[in-house]
Amino acid sequence: MKFSNIHALVPEGEHFDETAMNGGIWLTEGHVGNVENTLVTAAASLTQSAARIQELTEQLTTSQSALAEAQNQLTAANSTISTLQGEVADLRQAPAGTISQTTKSGGDKPVEGEKKVSAVTKEANALRALQGKPPIK
Repeated sequence: MKFSNIHALVPEGEHFDETAMNGGIWLTEGHVGNVENTLVTAAASLTQSAARIQELTEQLTTSQSALAEAQNQLTAANSTISTLQGEVADLRQAPAGTISQTTKSGGDKPVEGEKKVSAVTKEANALRALQGKPPIK
């Protein structure tokens, strides 16, 4: 079949006879060939468009899933914010407690080590002792 796309467009029960053109009076074979080529190009474009539609549909599904996840995260964050704002409001209304202890119990006391006395201080204490004065600490 020379013009398969045109044959496909002929309604059922009718017949397209390409030999009947016989060089053609109204339509030449060139005209019909151009129509055929246009139909082939349109079919290829349609196939590409269908593939692109499928790709875009998959992207839309992925985007909608991501949007739903983001909305869930936003809802959870808003819930946490509301809870924390309630806690802050409660803490602002509660009176502050008194401080009864300023240091931790045990372990925070300074460790007394061996005091180091310089040679100058030792000499000064010896001179003070001769004078009857108390030593320098």
